[in-house]
Amino acid sequence: MTMTKLGKRMLLLALLAAVLCTAQAAWAGSEKYAFRLTEASSDTTLELDQLTEDKPLIFLVWSPECPHCQRHMPYVAALYKKLDLEQVNFVTCSVDAPVREAVEYLESKNLSFPVLDGNKGELGSGFTSQGWPTTFVFAPGGRFVGWCDTSGPNYVTEVLDMLEHARPESTQQ
Repeated sequence: MTMTKLGKRMLLLALLAAVLCTAQAAWAGSEKYAFRLTEASSDTTLELDQLTEDKPLIFLVWSPECPHCQRHMPYVAALYKKLDLEQVNFVTCSVDAPVREAVEYLESKNLSFPVLDGNKGELGSGFTSQGWPTTFVFAPGGRFVGWCDTSGPNYVTEVLDMLEHARPESTQQ
């Protein structure tokens, strides 16, 4: 059975449409995980590209008014203690409440995580579409590795496992 010219053209158009959709999805994915936000204590503007320039990034989205986020903080603190901050960047992003409340909440718990103001600046839709608390892991160069919304003892292990997948090939021996 041979294809007619019309059939070949339809197949070609379908393939072209698939390529365009894939390219659009890749572009949308990069916009989905982008941010340009101000760090609360230093008033410094930080971006995803900057924080993933030479090492992985762990990025926690949370709200100080969220009861789930408050219950989650001891696990975040346990993760933070296990990190070598010379090898990985770690920032939190406060959403849905004034950043001042996030800073005050962390201080009241004797925690000192960097806090970005998710209410001002640019925060890609991918960071809030999962709800909060949600932790995102990026490899150097900004490649998205994965996200974790586990709240409990397995949280630390899951994020550290993702972090291993974010490390450059040369350090995974």
